[in-house]
Amino acid sequence: MQAMSLKWFASHMRSVTIRNLNPQSEVFRALPSPRLVILACGESSSGKSSIQRRVSATSNDVIFSGDAVQECCNPSWTISTIEPEALQSHSSDTILSLVLVESSCEAEEWTIVELGVELDSLVSLGRVEMSALPRLPLNTVFFTSTEDCLWVSEKALTQINQYCQGAAALKPFSVFDNGLGGGGGAGNKSSDDDRDDAQDSERFTLLETIEKKGGMLDTLREQVRQQMDATSTRESQVVRQAVAASELELLKRHLLEAEMEMAAEEAAEQADLESLRDTTDIQQSMEQCELYLKEIKETQDRKRQLEEDEVKVQFLLEARQLKLLSELQTIYPIEKVPSSEAGGKDRYAIRGVELPPLDSSNDEQLSTVLGYIVHLMLLASKYLEVPLRYQLLFYASRSMIRDPLQANPLQQNLPLHRTTEPERFKRAIVWLTKDVEQLLLTRSVPYEKNKDILYNLHMLFRTEMSPNAF
Repeated sequence: MQAMSLKWFASHMRSVTIRNLNPQSEVFRALPSPRLVILACGESSSGKSSIQRRVSATSNDVIFSGDAVQECCNPSWTISTIEPEALQSHSSDTILSLVLVESSCEAEEWTIVELGVELDSLVSLGRVEMSALPRLPLNTVFFTSTEDCLWVSEKALTQINQYCQGAAALKPFSVFDNGLGGGGGAGNKSSDDDRDDAQDSERFTLLETIEKKGGMLDTLREQVRQQMDATSTRESQVVRQAVAASELELLKRHLLEAEMEMAAEEAAEQADLESLRDTTDIQQSMEQCELYLKEIKETQDRKRQLEEDEVKVQFLLEARQLKLLSELQTIYPIEKVPSSEAGGKDRYAIRGVELPPLDSSNDEQLSTVLGYIVHLMLLASKYLEVPLRYQLLFYASRSMIRDPLQANPLQQNLPLHRTTEPERFKRAIVWLTKDVEQLLLTRSVPYEKNKDILYNLHMLFRTEMSPNAF
C-alpha cells in the first residue's frame, strides 16, 4: 500500500467537506461564515488547544487557508493551492489539524471547531454521491480526490457505521490495488470474482498467442540468418562502404554546423567590441543629463522667487485692504449708542444715525440707514474681493437688492425702503441680512443672528482692524 503523506495529500485531494458542523457554544454567532485553516502537525494534536497551536505556529505550519465555498451547516472548501513552504518543510508529515475560525472581527479570531486527521488512516469510499450517504454523526470530515472519490478516516467510518445502527454500512474501497480513485465503490464480491476469472482467461489466451507468434519469429530469424550467410563477400563490402559513406556525410554536416556557430560567435564578439568603442552616444547622454539638471535648478530658483514674490504681493494686498477698510470705517463709522434704560439692549448707529425697528413709522431714517449699509457693503465686498450672493443696487435712500428667484425682470429689484408692498420690503431685508452673513463668514467672523446688522458690521471692522484682540 502506498504511504500517505502531505505530499500525497497535495497531489490527490481537491476539496474538504464537514457534515453536520457543530461549533462551540460560545461562538455560535460565527456561523455561517467559517474560514478553514489546515495546519501540518508533527505529533498528535490532542495535547494542544487550537488557539495555543495557532499562536505558536509559524507560516510554514499553515498549509492552506480559505473561506467556505458553501456557507451552511455542511460547509465545503476548495483546496486550490498548498503553501509551497509548508509543503517543502512538512512533505513527510502524516497528521493534519483542521481548525475552523470566524474572522469577521479585526481584533481577534474565534475558534469554531478543531478536528485532527491522520493521513495514514484515510480510506476511499469510491465514487459515492454525498446525498447517497446515510445519517452522519456531528463534525464528519470528508475529502474529495481529483478522481471524484470520497475519502474518510477509518475512525470516522467506524463512527458512521455505528451511527447507522444496522443500516446499509459503508465499506472501504481498495484504492491502491485498483488505481487511485478508480472504481465506483465497494461493489459486490461475486461480481469481482467473475471479472477476475474473465481477466485470467483473457491473459491465458494472450500468452498462447504470444508463444505461437514467438515460434514463427524464431523460424523467420533462422531463414534470414541462412540468407545472410549465403551472401557474397562483395555484397558485405558494399554494405560497409555505404555505411562508411553515410557516416562521412554525417561528420561533414556536423563540421559545417560547427563552422557556422563559430562564425556567428565571432560576429557577435565583433559587434560587442564595436559597441564598446563607440562611446559618443553615452557622452551625449551625459551632457544632456547635465543640461537637464541645470534647467531643473533654474526652474527651482524661479519657483522660489515666485513664491517669495507671491508672499510679498499677498502682504501688500492685505495691507491695502486694511487701509481701504480703515478709510471706509472713517466714512461710515459704526459706534455703540449708550442705552438710556438700565440693562437695556445695546444699540448701534452709522454716521450717528440709528437703525430703527422695521415696523417704525420713521420711514426716512430707516431708508437712510439702509442706504448707508448698502453703500458700505458694496465697498467692503469690493475691497475684500467677496462676490455677494444677492446683488446690491445703491441709490442712496432708495437703494434696492436684486431677487434671483424672481423670473419677471420687472419684479426682480426689491426695495430697501418702505413702499406700498411690505412683503417685498421684508424679503429685501432678508436678502440684505444674508449678504452681511456671507461677508462675515468669508472673513471667518462669527455672525450673531440675535443681533442687528450694524452690530455684525461693527464686529467685522473690529476683527479686521485688530485681529489679535479676538
